[in-house]
This record gives sequence, structure tokens and C-alpha cells, in this order.
Amino acid sequence: MHSGPQLAMIIATVLAVCVGCLQKNERKNHNFKSFIIGNVDSHYSLRFNFPQSFVSIKQMDRFEHLDTTNIGLNWIFNVQYENPHLDCFYDSLDPRLNVIINAGPRVDISNKSRRKIYFTVPTVSLDRVFPPASDSVKIIEDAGKKTYKDKTYFKRTYKGTSEGSPTSTYYFISTKWHSALVIVNSPRAVEIDEYILDYETHPKD
Repeated sequence: MHSGPQLAMIIATVLAVCVGCLQKNERKNHNFKSFIIGNVDSHYSLRFNFPQSFVSIKQMDRFEHLDTTNIGLNWIFNVQYENPHLDCFYDSLDPRLNVIINAGPRVDISNKSRRKIYFTVPTVSLDRVFPPASDSVKIIEDAGKKTYKDKTYFKRTYKGTSEGSPTSTYYFISTKWHSALVIVNSPRAVEIDEYILDYETHPKD
């Protein structure tokens, strides 16, 4: 049995933890906004929580797409226009930071052949998902295979060899329901893994 002072201390500690959790959730809801994306071939939608400054090009009114002064912004607009199956985002505080997401049914990454009688997803080599290094682009990080919650992912970061080149980080993420290729382009190092990997999966209605 706990004495009166001990019980009061336990209750106070529990309340402090609960208040801290509520404040954390309030901060998360206040500082982030959700974006729902989904490929027409997939039975699932993905919900990403990005900072409030992020903008989904697909959710913009068409007249807002027009911009002739910002080269970086025009570039990501063109990517979206030319690839309507993608979901493209940019940071309104720095449009040079952008995110490209290609989501769809699960793709199995393996060098081994798979019998379709057992597997209903295609098998591809990881090198067909990530681009190779070249004379103009080098790989500066190859994280290999990792897991995060129920997700398996591969991460590889590239940088151009010319001075001032931006970095491009590729994430290939797979669960038992779907796959997602996420590309983050930025002129500077950014910590964005938690935004990319912490997305939620929801069945489509």
C-alpha cells in the first residue's frame, strides 16, 4: 500500500506525463498539416504530416501555378505537370526544398526471381529504383536496408559534382500493402526522415 504522500507523488507524476503528451500532440497538430495521397492502382491512401509551410501543388488553384521568376519553383511545377501520377510538394519558406512522391501497390525488392503463383507483386532490382552514380552525380550516402515501425526502407543520397549542387535523397519504402518512392531535393542538409517515414496508411473508401 502507498502512503498518502507517495500516492500524491504518483498521481502528480502521471498528470504531468499526461499534460506533456497533450501539449506534444497540440504542438504536432499546430505545427504540421496532413496531406492525403494515393495512386489509382492502390487500395490504400497515404497520409503524410509535413510542416505548415509545405504546399501541395495538386491542391493549388491553377492560376497559382504560374510563376516566371523563381527557377526552382518553376522546375517542381513542371515535374508535377509532366507527371500527373506524382504528388509534388515544396516549402513555401524556401521553394528550393521540394518533395516528390510516387506511391502505388507494393513492389518487392529482390535479386531473386519470384514465382507469381506465390507472389502477386513484381520483383525488381533496387538499382532500377535508384539512379546510378555518374560523372555529374555522386552517391554520398547509401544507408542500405532498414526498418521503421512496420515499414522496410532503403535510403540513398546523391549530390552533383559541380559547386553548389543540391542534394537529392531517395527513399524507397515498402509495407505489405504498398510501395512509395520519395525524393527530397534541397540545397542544404535537412532532417526530414521523420516526416517521410512516419506516414500512415489508410484503406480507400
